[in-house]
Amino acid sequence: LSCISCRTGSTAKYCIEMGAPDGSFLVRESETFVGDYVLSIWCDEKVQHFRIHWRQDTNIHRFLTDNLVFDSLYNLITHYRETLMRYILKIHWAVLTTLGNTVQVN
Repeated sequence: LSCISCRTGSTAKYCIEMGAPDGSFLVRESETFVGDYVLSIWCDEKVQHFRIHWRQDTNIHRFLTDNLVFDSLYNLITHYRETLMRYILKIHWAVLTTLGNTVQVN
């Protein structure tokens, strides 16, 4: 579900803002917090970035709240594809890039 060539916040923004519908998203490794991930979401004509905390010792992912934990990034993404996020709409389309072309994956 991630965009392999989108390593930074600015390239993530570029990857998903080119005509992407609201709810388009990608997951990338965090530049700032080694070992954590970032969920970048296109909504209301801008990209919002959310840190995903990952505890390596327990293999638990936390996102937006300490009350919900997930045992994999896949399960976290699946949950938020089906459930409204606190501040934003549901995520819908994973965005990947291949050789500079943006591709939406349902």
